[in-house]
Amino acid sequence: MRPTPRAHELAPLIDEVLGAVRTVLLEPTAFAPADLERVFRLSMSDYSELILLPPLIEALHEQAPSVQIEVLSTAAFQPQHALETGRIDLLIGNQDVGAGVYQQELFVDEFVCVVSATHPAIKRRLTLNQYLKQSHVLFAPQGRGDRLLDEALRKQRVERRVALRLPHIQSIPHILHRTPHIVTIPAKFAATMDRAGLRPLTPPVDLPSLQVMQYWHQAVHQDPAHRWLRHLVHEIAQRLHDGPGPGS
Repeated sequence: MRPTPRAHELAPLIDEVLGAVRTVLLEPTAFAPADLERVFRLSMSDYSELILLPPLIEALHEQAPSVQIEVLSTAAFQPQHALETGRIDLLIGNQDVGAGVYQQELFVDEFVCVVSATHPAIKRRLTLNQYLKQSHVLFAPQGRGDRLLDEALRKQRVERRVALRLPHIQSIPHILHRTPHIVTIPAKFAATMDRAGLRPLTPPVDLPSLQVMQYWHQAVHQDPAHRWLRHLVHEIAQRLHDGPGPGS
């Protein structure tokens, strides 16, 4: 038998109701993070991992030492399906998700350009001509590039000369130290790099803000442990609100 259209329509609501029932049956007592023994699977990009994971693990060590975290790459699967099937508990980033998925803003970041402090042509101010003339390093996980940044540049008819595409961001500081290349990255990520020998600069073009969200499936919306974890992640993210901006 195949589910009817009405059954498909009701499926998200049924999932949420069943989740609430499981919560009542399986969590009859007050929730205590210190007593929690559970593995949470989080999916996030390198950027989100660098920004959020260290303070999150620190908080878990203090509040729920028996909790385990498994981090999975956002490029490893289709986010919507992974949330629906429980393959991941929480998705952190900026993704297109469908019905049955809740979302919450964690923080907003701005883009900043970074070059070597000994760059032969670029000093304290980056002009549009310099931005177009120099070679760029592009962070391109799974070869996709940065969709948000690329779309903004395309609308302004600005085309970067890309010399290197990288699936990971950890090697970027080392490359900038050895070349006159430019990289355009979120400011909070730039702040995590070893600033010695590097110079952050305000981009010479108008770029959008980067909104970082957390996503979870409605089946776990009422789960006390999951709700506690979401609150903890959001609390940590809020501390980043007053973090460094472009050129800082």
